[in-house]
Amino acid sequence: MGDTAIPTEDTMEYGFLSHVLVWVVGAITAVGAVGAVLAIFSMARTAYRKD
Repeated sequence: MGDTAIPTEDTMEYGFLSHVLVWVVGAITAVGAVGAVLAIFSMARTAYRKD
């Protein structure tokens, strides 16, 4: 009698999307960390060199 069906399937996989988001944030962090280390190394070499 007024039985409404509750959908049992999600249309999106939120678990997969959260993993993708974590991987994207991790990749941005890794690239930023490598860039920061290279920038510091480059500045240190420039300051050390005496032309």
